[in-house]
Order: sequence, then C-alpha cells, then structure tokens
Amino acid sequence: MNEPLIFGLIVFVFVAAITPGPNNLMLMSSVMLFGFRRTLPHMFGVYFGFTFLLIAAILGFGELLIHVPAAGHVIKLAGSLWLCWLGFQFLKEAFRQHMAKSPQPANQHSRPFYFFEAVLFQWINPKALIMALSSAGLYVDIAEDLMTRLIMMVTIFTLVGMPCGIAWMILGRGLTRWLGPAGHGRVINLIMALLIFGLVGMILMV
Repeated sequence: MNEPLIFGLIVFVFVAAITPGPNNLMLMSSVMLFGFRRTLPHMFGVYFGFTFLLIAAILGFGELLIHVPAAGHVIKLAGSLWLCWLGFQFLKEAFRQHMAKSPQPANQHSRPFYFFEAVLFQWINPKALIMALSSAGLYVDIAEDLMTRLIMMVTIFTLVGMPCGIAWMILGRGLTRWLGPAGHGRVINLIMALLIFGLVGMILMV
C-alpha cells in the first residue's frame, strides 16, 4: 500500500465532497422541503449510487465510454429527459404554491427523491462522474492488488464523503429553522427546479 497516495486520496475526497455540487445542494434543499428523515433515502441513494459508479470506474467503465461513446450519449440523453421531467414537477409545485393565497407547508404535494432515483442520478451527475473516473485513474497505484485497491477506495469515499453530505443536510435543517418551513416552499421548489434544469444544461454540454 502507498501511504502518501492514501493520504492524498483522503484530502481529494474531502475537498471534492465538501464543496458545493448537485448532490450537496439537492440534499440541502430536500431537507428544507421535506425534513431530515424523509431525505435519508435520497442520501443513501447518493452513496450507494456513487459506490457502484466508483467500482465500475475502477474496473474499467471509463475505458468502455472511450471505446463505445454511443453508450455515454444514451445515458446522458435518458438521464436528461428524466431530470427535465423531475424539474418540471418542482416548477409546477412552485407555481401551485405561488397561486395559493395562504401559506402552505413545503412538503404538502411534492416529494423527495426516491432511493433508486438518487442511485441512477449519480451516473449522469458530472461531478460524480469526474470524481469517480479521475480518482480511479490518479490513484491506481494506491495498492497493487485490484481487490485491495477497490476496497480501500470505496472505504475512504464512504467514511470521508458521507459525513460531508450529512453536513449539508444539517445546514438545510438549520436554514429551515431560521426561515420557518411554511411559506418558503415555493422559493425552495423554484430553486430546485432551476438547479435541475441548470444541471441538464451541464450534462448536455459535457
């Protein structure tokens, strides 16, 4: 095992996981809309999905995309269509709450991500793809044995990355307590819709 590379990977994962990105912003917004407990399936989906993505990258998924570019285009197109539908749902809920005269709780009609949706989302999330593919290539010498390298990298990403996501969820809960849950649903739903539509643009331009 290469100790300097292990330390470098820990720093890389922390910096990449704690900085703003689609997952962190959506987890924070989900907590503000639906609460901490209802966002847990979304959070676990993020980390299960990223783990599968990282394992695939270590086993050569990046090479597959290089040699079969059509597969990447299909993934991007299908994911973008699904995200557009999801963003429209948030936008529709924001409009419905804007038209309502009395303040309503943010979570009355919209819903958080399902577990499987968060899992699939990682495969079209530009930041997740960059993290998985780049770390699989840059830290290939972290251990000579493939299985050892795979276990070490998955463990480091889980132990370092998951607390970073939880920190963003805690931030979302703090903002909810500061702003108050009622009457702010349309703003948060609108932010979520714009974030998703912006992400679709990023995906299609990559």
